Amino acid sequence: MLAEINLLPRKQPRNYTFLIALAVLALVVAGAASFLFWSWKSQTSKLADMNQQIQAQQEIRAAQELKMENLANSNSAVQLESTIDWAKNYEVKTVPVLQHVISLLPERGYILNFEFSDDGKITLGTQFDTSREAAYYLSELTSSEWLKEVKMITLSTTLGKFNALTGEDASDPDKNDDKQKLENSMFVPRYAAVYEFAINQEKAKKAAAKAEKNKNVPSSSQGGQN
Repeated sequence: MLAEINLLPRKQPRNYTFLIALAVLALVVAGAASFLFWSWKSQTSKLADMNQQIQAQQEIRAAQELKMENLANSNSAVQLESTIDWAKNYEVKTVPVLQHVISLLPERGYILNFEFSDDGKITLGTQFDTSREAAYYLSELTSSEWLKEVKMITLSTTLGKFNALTGEDASDPDKNDDKQKLENSMFVPRYAAVYEFAINQEKAKKAAAKAEKNKNVPSSSQGGQN
């Protein structure tokens, strides 16, 4: 019986653990890389969408601002044109009207301000010693043929310095040079009234023309005598 003798070196069994670990590591790296790439792609897409939305909002805002600017310019032009038309149609002169409303004042009544508004109304600020004078002046304005739509807007009380010796307003700088008068002065209420009215143009024009004509009559007669 022959015995078999193997003189070749014996093969060592392969260790697959390292290969498996390497393969797993490669898969993990590939998965992480894929996830990072997907996240970057998603963020890039979201950023692009946000930029588009911002640009769209900016375009809408610019269009609205341009529209508002055009509307404002249009309104300004319309308002200016309306004011010009009102001025052209407003034929009554201011001075005769002011003289007329002054002539209606009571003895202790004063005009503080006289303003025209764009709608043709006149605002008149006044001052009186008593509320009865303010009511009386309202009645006079209402009865005037020159005026229409007359109303009192406000009536307020203020304090003025009144001189007991002379019966004059001591708050007037032209009347307080006398020390004795100032010592005998006291504070009394004053009534500030604001009126609003429109002008009856047709009747005011006729009345103003008549007043101007009557005013020129004496000078014409005097010129004829000379």
